[in-house]
Amino acid sequence: KQFAALRHLYCGGDDKCIIQSLCRCTPYLPSGGKSGSAFVKTKDNRFMLKNISKVELTHLLSVAHKYFEYMGRAYSQRLPTVLVKILGVFKITVKGTQTSHTCVLMEDLFYNQNVTTVYDLKGSMRNRFQSNENATQLDENLIKQLAASGIWLFTKEEHKEPFNMSIHNDTLLLSKLNVMDYSLLVGLDIETKQLVVGIIDYIRQYTIDKQIENLVKSSGMMGGGKNEPTVIQPRMYKQRFRHAMKNYFLVLPSKQTPWILLRQSLKTIMDDQLRNFLCRNTFDFFDTRAKLAGRARKRAVSSTPPPAPPPLDRISSLL
Repeated sequence: KQFAALRHLYCGGDDKCIIQSLCRCTPYLPSGGKSGSAFVKTKDNRFMLKNISKVELTHLLSVAHKYFEYMGRAYSQRLPTVLVKILGVFKITVKGTQTSHTCVLMEDLFYNQNVTTVYDLKGSMRNRFQSNENATQLDENLIKQLAASGIWLFTKEEHKEPFNMSIHNDTLLLSKLNVMDYSLLVGLDIETKQLVVGIIDYIRQYTIDKQIENLVKSSGMMGGGKNEPTVIQPRMYKQRFRHAMKNYFLVLPSKQTPWILLRQSLKTIMDDQLRNFLCRNTFDFFDTRAKLAGRARKRAVSSTPPPAPPPLDRISSLL
C-alpha cells in the first residue's frame, strides 16, 4: 500500500502506465558498473528494474517505513531531495521453473534527457578512475578533467542552495538508516545545458562484511595507496560525500565577474600557474586527517612562510 501511495504521488496515480512500460523491457548493463547487479530497462526508458540480494531486501523492508515517511514529507512540504525514487519491490518467478528474482522498481533518472556524459561520484579517490572514455566516469576522472582543461560542473546561484540542502537531508536520512556506498549519478544534457543528478545505490547497509572490507582496505593490503577506502562508516561516509559534492559543483555568479569571464573562455586565459593554484588550494579536500595534521606540524616548525595566492590584479590581467 505504501509503494502504491508513493507511485500515486510521483507517477500520476496510474499503475496502468507502469504496467504497460514493464511489458516491454530489455537487459541493461551500466557502462563502468562494478556492483554486478542485473538490470532491466523499459523500452520507453521510464523505469528500471534492479535485482537485489536477500540481505538488501531484508534491510530495505526493515527501513521502508522511514523511507516512505521521508518521501511523503518531501512531497507534501516541498522539501528538496535528489534520491532516485524506489517505486516498488517485486518477486519475479520464471514460469515453469523454481527460479525467482527479487527486484526493485526505480525511476530512470535520465528519462526524456539527451545525456552524453555520465559521472558516478562517491567523494572518494580510491580506485575511482575509469580508463574507458565512453563509460561512466568516476571521481578521479572529474578531478583530472579540471587539471587538464579547467572544465568543471557549474550551477547557478539559485540552484546551488537547494542542491546542497538535498544532499544534506538525503545523506542525513541514509546515515540514520546505516547506509553507505551510495553514489551521486550526474548526467550532462548538452541540448538543454542542464545537469541531471540523483543519488543511487542507497540500500547497502554497513554490515559486518563491509566493516571487514573497510578494515582490510584501510590497512593497505588491497592497494589504493594512502587514499581512504571507499567503504567507511555511514557517518564518515556522509561527511565525506557532503564535502565532495559541495566542491564538485561550483557556483556560477549571476553578475559579471572575473570568474564568469574565466569560465567563458577558460582554455585560452587560464594559464598553468593559475590552474595549478586552483587545483592545489580549492579542490584539495581528499587528504586524510593524518596528512592534514602532518602539514599543520610542518607549517608550525617551518620558518619559511607559505606561498601567497595570486593577487586579484594577477587574475584581472588574464582577462
